[in-house]
Amino acid sequence: MTDSEIPILKFKREKAEDIPYEIMRIRSGSHYPSVPFRQTFYAIAILTAGAGKTYIDFKEYSIEQGAVYFITPGQIQRWESTQPTQGYIILFEESFLPMNQADPITPRSFDFFHRTDLAPALYLDDTDTQFFDLCEAMLHGYAETGFGRTALLQSYLRVFLIQAQRVFVQQHTSEHVSSGASLVTNYIQLIDMHFLQKQRVADYAMILGITPGYLTDTTREQLGFPAGKLIQRRILLEAKRLLTYTEQSIGEIAFHLNFIDPSYFARYFRRETGESPTAFRANIRKKYPLPRSQS
Repeated sequence: MTDSEIPILKFKREKAEDIPYEIMRIRSGSHYPSVPFRQTFYAIAILTAGAGKTYIDFKEYSIEQGAVYFITPGQIQRWESTQPTQGYIILFEESFLPMNQADPITPRSFDFFHRTDLAPALYLDDTDTQFFDLCEAMLHGYAETGFGRTALLQSYLRVFLIQAQRVFVQQHTSEHVSSGASLVTNYIQLIDMHFLQKQRVADYAMILGITPGYLTDTTREQLGFPAGKLIQRRILLEAKRLLTYTEQSIGEIAFHLNFIDPSYFARYFRRETGESPTAFRANIRKKYPLPRSQS
């Protein structure tokens, strides 16, 4: 099984000493690509102007002034700008954020990365100038070669993410961002990392050092549904990605997702979504006639 139909962008480092971080300005006249793609690194798009739509894992968001989108590695995205887009793009690999091996600050410390249950977006208003000031400081720091350049850029990025987390929590309080609290967050992040290999609540309870019953009760208390539902949602998300953006057969997708046979996968998909995998593929492509690269 291969995802070769979906372009995968990788972080480019031309020299061994290049850092796994980049920031660039989106200038007037720039347009995002309309071809769906995924990437192996984290990305933050901070928009100061523009119009159109962006799709991140089947959910539609607007391209507008003040919008900030956080992209986790592996997410499928597509951008359709109808007016020139301006702003900033920050790219970085997971290894760039921690300052040492014991550092607790990683991308998984923030609720806008690796949370399939929350929209990976926040919206700034005219009072949130600190974020744009930080972007300008990062641009300046990225262009220079002086002492402590890497540490300075790490510090700027960490401040940006910490401040963004505070705004994110304020904007998503009804969605249980600080869910019950860190336990459910850790559970969701573990699912995102291991859902292909571990598909039972008991597997994650063992990693977390708790009983399956306690994990289920806590998840139900915080989110309103049992722990197993989060695993099902993640499997379904991957199934939808593959049905939409690849030409793989139903059998190939079922095998990739560790179903015992295609018919069981088809019944499972219909039970969870109300339509068969074949019908979903036809309907989503009719609704969003996306160009797909040829392998």
